[in-house]
Amino acid sequence: WVQIGGADSATVKARLAIDNASIQCVGNVVAQRGCWSFLKGGFVPDSSTPYAVLFFQ
Repeated sequence: WVQIGGADSATVKARLAIDNASIQCVGNVVAQRGCWSFLKGGFVPDSSTPYAVLFFQ
């Protein structure tokens, strides 16, 4: 769940970086100011890795 402030609406994206090499979009939502919005998406890693970094944009 995400919530924004400062704008009437905004696209929020979840991006996943695996092994500092590939960054892929794994979910998004158009969020409205003052409302909780459910960020939908998913991913299946294509390689075995000990870590990944999740960014919100």
